[in-house]
Amino acid sequence: MASLFGRIPLHMQALMRHPISAPEDSCSALAYTDRGDIVFKGNCTTPSVWIHETGHQMDAMLKLNDAESGSQAWKTALSEGSCVLDSYVNDNAVEDFAQVTALALFKVIGGFIPKPSDPGCFNHQLNKILDKYKDKYLTYGRVCEGKAPPSKFVKKDAQDRVALEEEDRDKVVARGVKFEDE
Repeated sequence: MASLFGRIPLHMQALMRHPISAPEDSCSALAYTDRGDIVFKGNCTTPSVWIHETGHQMDAMLKLNDAESGSQAWKTALSEGSCVLDSYVNDNAVEDFAQVTALALFKVIGGFIPKPSDPGCFNHQLNKILDKYKDKYLTYGRVCEGKAPPSKFVKKDAQDRVALEEEDRDKVVARGVKFEDE
């Protein structure tokens, strides 16, 4: 995992608060875009899986309601294209954004993209990502911006625990967790 994480440009790494690994027979992954965490289940040794999931983080930037994949500009780019990259992203703007992010990074690093059967059919999506994110996230070097905030430390001593912020506490209580003082 560390090797694959290290291959992602530093600016994209900074979008991940915690890359988490969990055991499973095959590879799957899930991006928690409201907090910057990505859970990889199984032996996910394909760099494109890492880039795809980090693309979700880049899309949402911890603000789900302002995700680029939900913007009118992205919807326009999708409607102007005559294809999407694969059947996985068909009719799903969020997955399309993440998949095109992987292709955009390949283009930035490799200097080209594999020739599709219908050349140019997804250029609107690809150019939208390159225009907005290439310099800030898809290239190596420069200064990191937009880093996901670190999680808070919790002290072991029960009498000196760090209290959850009210907003976080409400989310936990909503999941059915009870606190001793309630």
